[in-house]
Amino acid sequence: DIRMWGYPLAVIVIGPLSEEIVCRGWLFAGIAGRIRNPLWVIVLTALFWAMVHTGQGFAKAAALVPVGIDFGLMRHRYQSLWPSICGHMLTNALGLGYMTWLAG
Repeated sequence: DIRMWGYPLAVIVIGPLSEEIVCRGWLFAGIAGRIRNPLWVIVLTALFWAMVHTGQGFAKAAALVPVGIDFGLMRHRYQSLWPSICGHMLTNALGLGYMTWLAG
């Protein structure tokens, strides 16, 4: 059944791709054009990315700030979105696998 694959596809592929393009792509480049300090660019995009997840609760959003900083560091270090996209996909895949395992 195709519906069985919709949620994993959204969580593991579509979400990370779209979020990384917006946060570590467009937003990162826009902020970097105004603020020259890469650390501030990384922190600001991580905070924005975490705020996008407040619908899942503020505690989870706060816990995502360090993850967003890691993704921003990848984006800055390699000057490419692909490392942060792959990291985001892996993080979501592991989280979904863990939640599936917990659910039995």
